[in-house]
Amino acid sequence: MSIETKEVKKVEKDVLNYCASPLLKTENGVVSGPMSPVLFAKDVAKELGSGMRGLCRVSFNEDPTVNQVYEGDRNSRYLTGHDTLVLAFGMGENRTYGMFVDEGVQGVPAFLFDPCLPDTIDCTPTYSGQRYERHLTLNEAIQIMSEIHKNRLCDPVGEKENS
Repeated sequence: MSIETKEVKKVEKDVLNYCASPLLKTENGVVSGPMSPVLFAKDVAKELGSGMRGLCRVSFNEDPTVNQVYEGDRNSRYLTGHDTLVLAFGMGENRTYGMFVDEGVQGVPAFLFDPCLPDTIDCTPTYSGQRYERHLTLNEAIQIMSEIHKNRLCDPVGEKENS
């Protein structure tokens, strides 16, 4: 699986209320997490030929339409329950992050972020072409990924204290 991206530079400031939550924990040297997101992340990592080093979920409580589709038609009041997940790949200074929308039956690659280039993000045409009610802007994606990297939110809980 290869992911086609387009590099875009940060140009404006967006404000978005979101919550990024680590999904992995380490207990007695064993890493675990919720089954569906972990299986999704393992499948993505396998397809990319890269080891997954972390996982978190991003929730948009004030705008539940982000990365969601109305069930049935647009007049429906029911939104899908797609997960927005961020996977970490690599270690230390070589860590990169990928944001994906887990739609249950398929995963949509959205953004790729390298913390060494904090004002630049790669957006996939696949994500741009989805019919979500609201897509993340490039700057919102940079804001989210930068915070996840800075606060090590993809690291398994229990691992931060030991490293």
